[in-house]
Amino acid sequence: MSQPRRLRVEADVDTCVGAQQCVLSDPSVFGHDEQNLVVVLRFEVDDHPELAEAITMCPTGALSAIDADTGEVVYS
Repeated sequence: MSQPRRLRVEADVDTCVGAQQCVLSDPSVFGHDEQNLVVVLRFEVDDHPELAEAITMCPTGALSAIDADTGEVVYS
């Protein structure tokens, strides 16, 4: 069985509007600050379905995940 792909998680706080869809979808990776803006709790993670959902649910596109080995954008 192959190892899961390692992803680097990025968030653009200037684009975030505080909808918190990411926190609801994947609280192991995303949190929020006092202004309800996204905070990345874990910057490098194994690829998992909740991460993909959290990133695709973001209404502003403030989130992305990049393959840690290749630099390819996996989710945005």
